[in-house]
Amino acid sequence: MAILCEARGEARGPFPDSLLERVAREMRDHGQAPALSPAGLRLESGGGLVEIGLADDTFRVRIAAAEDRTVQRIRGAVLHLLDHAAEGLTGRIDWVGGPPPGTLPPNVIFATVEGIARVGATFLRIRLRSDGLASFAEGGMHFRLLLPPAGRAPVWPMTDARGRTVWPEGADALHTPAYTVVDLDPEAGVMTFDLHEHAGSLATDWAQEVAPGAEVALSGPGGGDFPPGDWILLAGDETALPAIRRILARSPAGRRGHAVIETGDPGNRMALEAPPGITVEWLLRGTGPGLCDAVTALPVPPAGDSRFVWFAAERSQVRRAKTWFRDTHGLSPAEGYFSAYWTAEGAP
Repeated sequence: MAILCEARGEARGPFPDSLLERVAREMRDHGQAPALSPAGLRLESGGGLVEIGLADDTFRVRIAAAEDRTVQRIRGAVLHLLDHAAEGLTGRIDWVGGPPPGTLPPNVIFATVEGIARVGATFLRIRLRSDGLASFAEGGMHFRLLLPPAGRAPVWPMTDARGRTVWPEGADALHTPAYTVVDLDPEAGVMTFDLHEHAGSLATDWAQEVAPGAEVALSGPGGGDFPPGDWILLAGDETALPAIRRILARSPAGRRGHAVIETGDPGNRMALEAPPGITVEWLLRGTGPGLCDAVTALPVPPAGDSRFVWFAAERSQVRRAKTWFRDTHGLSPAEGYFSAYWTAEGAP
């Protein structure tokens, strides 16, 4: 790993008991596998390196990567984990390195809309052009649109002295929906993504009204690493279809498993590039078994095998699936990704 940029932070005690173990647990709960030793924590992920230590009543963290934008992205993720592991700690960390306070975060770029085309009953494919897309080739398959409120001059995020990205609030708050890259050519400066149209969506309103030549801000890449596993189960609804499509396209030729996709309209079924060992099953919502019933009926390799379950859909289905695979198949946090991409109206 090329290390060209870094940020170092320090904080003085007191600290809660077993702080490093708490941080390691938070990382594992988020699907990471840190190395924990008496010297501290070490994690290589998302194109960067994280080292965390505690000695002489001083907490130290080092984040290193090839680019400042990667350092800032990883630092944001680390600060989020630390907030859960030790409340109040992040506000005491003094940082050296990383982007200067008061500047646009390096992971925010601007792009021009080149065109929009329909690729499914409820999907629009949007083509963007930008000179800043090289960093989107590493560090995850997702990014965020940054959409300012209609009728207001945009106020963009800035970095602060504590290493955080400070987002505009109140009337200036940005709408920041996440999307999956479909195709990316950094050298040509072109990227496409698919947007699922649905009622009440600010991003849908934007996509239906935006004209070629319009400028849009992007933040990313934003996680969603390509999952491991010689055997994989991918499951989701329309909101997860772009991610499933890209994971399948990037899967090694010898990978085995299943992809199960539920849609409400057969017009959203599209050709998927998948290894020969992965079966693809389409479900039509409201007819036959639902998504959870279909995936929980599939055989799963035993613990100890190289396996991974990726499930993204409505929140209640995600909870049900996560509990099933954990309790029935002993799936560990490192062997699964379960994400609520949306919540049904009236759901808790």
